Amino acid sequence: MLLAYTGGENVVLQNFELSVLGYLFFHKATNLRERVFARLVQGIDNRSIFFKHSSDRHDIHPRRPELDAVMTSCFSSKVLQDLLAAIPFVTEGNKLRDPELTPWLQDLACIIAEEATQAYKADYFPGIPEISVPDEHVIEVMKAMQRELYREGDGGHRGHAVQLNELPWERQRALTERRRYWYGVYGITPENWTTGTFSLWDVKELPMPELRKDKK
Repeated sequence: MLLAYTGGENVVLQNFELSVLGYLFFHKATNLRERVFARLVQGIDNRSIFFKHSSDRHDIHPRRPELDAVMTSCFSSKVLQDLLAAIPFVTEGNKLRDPELTPWLQDLACIIAEEATQAYKADYFPGIPEISVPDEHVIEVMKAMQRELYREGDGGHRGHAVQLNELPWERQRALTERRRYWYGVYGITPENWTTGTFSLWDVKELPMPELRKDKK
């Protein structure tokens, strides 16, 4: 899954594993929750809906064949409500690499990558005082994000342009706090981290933030 910000929505879409229906829904989505749903849906066939994280098909009866109506119909079904309340947020890693965010959380991956970029480039990069993280956690997050940058960048060569541990400590902490904030926006918190799942219904109905293109 592509992690690094590519600098434009049109380019990003080409790298996402959107189904045909998901692609149509994605262009109608107005907030983060709808965008996750659009990435997650596999299709609707004869009034049955199916998703990428489950092999089962479930009856659905939306009032209109549109994104908001389909999501409302899913929430009205106890079975589908529960199914969409236990969505995996990471793929299984192997011994040589960390787990990766699932394709339906690609927006989150892009947001975090943009935050890392701004930690380097922004004149002002404040943290979030309401979010408290111990120093040890900051160090571990920087290591994990560095490994991710290596994987998506130059394969781990020492000459990689971005070295997160070279950031001033206050920026490393700010980046860790902002990363935790955005994970929380997607309903992924320290409390449910060990479950490996999140709920679509916990994803905030916020607009997708603007991602700035890299200016040389």
